[in-house]
Amino acid sequence: MKKTLKITIFTLVMFILLSVTSVKAATFKFELDGGTKKIVESDATTVGELKEEIENTIDIKKEYQVWNIGTFPINDGMVFDDGEYDFYLENENTDTITVHKRVELNDTIEVKSYYPNLIKNNEDSTNEFMGVFEYIFNNEYYGYYLDYSEGEACSEDYTKCKLAISSTDEAYKTVNIKYVYDKTIAKDIDNLTKKLGYKAMFKLNDFELINYWLNGNSPINYSNEYKKQINYKNFYLDVRAGSDDPLVTESLGVGYYTYNGTLYKVINQIGTEGYNTLYVDNNISNDKLLDTIQKRIDNYIGKGKITVYLSEGDVDSYINNRKAYLNQYYNEEDDFYKSEIKSLEELKNTSADGKIYEAKVGNKEYRFVIGKNTEKMYTPKLITSDFKTNIEVSTDNTNTIPLDTMIQIKELTSGEEYNKILKILNISNSEMFDISLFSNSVNKYISKLENGSFEVRIPINEKFKDKNLVVYYVDDIGKVTEYPVEISNGEALFRTEHFSIYTLAEFTEKESTEEGLTKEEQINNQVNNPKTGDNIVTYIVIGVVAILGIIVCAVMYLKKKKDNK
Repeated sequence: MKKTLKITIFTLVMFILLSVTSVKAATFKFELDGGTKKIVESDATTVGELKEEIENTIDIKKEYQVWNIGTFPINDGMVFDDGEYDFYLENENTDTITVHKRVELNDTIEVKSYYPNLIKNNEDSTNEFMGVFEYIFNNEYYGYYLDYSEGEACSEDYTKCKLAISSTDEAYKTVNIKYVYDKTIAKDIDNLTKKLGYKAMFKLNDFELINYWLNGNSPINYSNEYKKQINYKNFYLDVRAGSDDPLVTESLGVGYYTYNGTLYKVINQIGTEGYNTLYVDNNISNDKLLDTIQKRIDNYIGKGKITVYLSEGDVDSYINNRKAYLNQYYNEEDDFYKSEIKSLEELKNTSADGKIYEAKVGNKEYRFVIGKNTEKMYTPKLITSDFKTNIEVSTDNTNTIPLDTMIQIKELTSGEEYNKILKILNISNSEMFDISLFSNSVNKYISKLENGSFEVRIPINEKFKDKNLVVYYVDDIGKVTEYPVEISNGEALFRTEHFSIYTLAEFTEKESTEEGLTKEEQINNQVNNPKTGDNIVTYIVIGVVAILGIIVCAVMYLKKKKDNK
């Protein structure tokens, strides 16, 4: 009995030890071009170990370029060389790695990009072309880069370039480059981005920070200061490289302006900067600052989503540490040094009590100071405008919608859905738009608000000028909803709570036979209730069929009776 007990205890102890010390292998999922998927189970704890295992599974060095590990892009095309990477390799984690197959190139390649303004020996012009090539080899022709091993990689006009293979650094060949783009669109986007001037850095003000902390992704798309400069047009910028200082919202990168899959503008440096500051009314006492900010946040996004509390340290200590760093690495005469010192002075003057606070959002924490300035208290409004059609959508209710949400428009001029809607509405003079909103931060379409509504502005074309207008929505079963239209500054305005296909049309007078009914009611009556004349015809047909049936039955009965005699 004792021996059996000892064996049992020993077995349990070994089982526990093995359970504690056993390591779960990481699963790395490869999704290759063409949809091929491979899975590698790995016990690797270093990049070097993982590299060897992966190369034995997929011959990446010859055929594939590693493009993305988790959510962090690896742009240099190297394949898990030993060294530091901006991701954590842990055995219990599951990382998704996307790799793109390198394809052989023709002697002439067509690139979906504009041709930048060429100014020889001009640094800005050269950098713009370099931005174009970085975009091309990161989005269109994977696995290559410009080959400078024997001097200049490209001709003076950038129409002929020498390439190398990213994964092996081997020289490839010289290719002719043909830029394929719409020159009119390129000119319009160039004029639009000129509105930015020389300003490259923008701020997130007050509750734009709250919306950004809640939803994340690229902060510049949350900045009204930036979006206003480009007339709120729907160009999403993925600019996320920045400081790890939790008191600062800083991002910097290359701005790529694309339209329908074609690159039309490169801005080499653009982003956000500024110390995180939330504001309260001027008359709030210092002992009420934290409670007041928490109440403002709860009123904006609801309770329980963001919790604020007092952080360690204070503004003076932060400023002293920052100055010590600047004095160590920068000269006092440097423009950057002067700019940083000025920002620190503004931070000190803005903070109402000299304290630093923290906002907890899920498992993330952000630091901020509280300022007293009623005029700077700002609840953001969403405004987004389509570059091509200039249709604009806006709403004051941004508590449940990310500020990086942008409009998407598809104008319908033909097709099954288009013809179906026109037939139901029985109109000819109209414009039809499929309107939707998409947020990159949450990676989904925003179809409606939990409360409130959207205002939609549609520019009025010449054919609709001085006309009475109306907007129609036709649902899946053919029911029509009519939206009243207000004309303002050459635009047709209407409000809606959701997005789908909307038809702008000339308002027609009511028919005399249906006096007092709107066009919407008339159409729905036609869909749901056939006209009286149609009913009479139906009844006549049914009656005739019934009489014929009775006659046939009577004849058959008489015939059968006669045969039985």
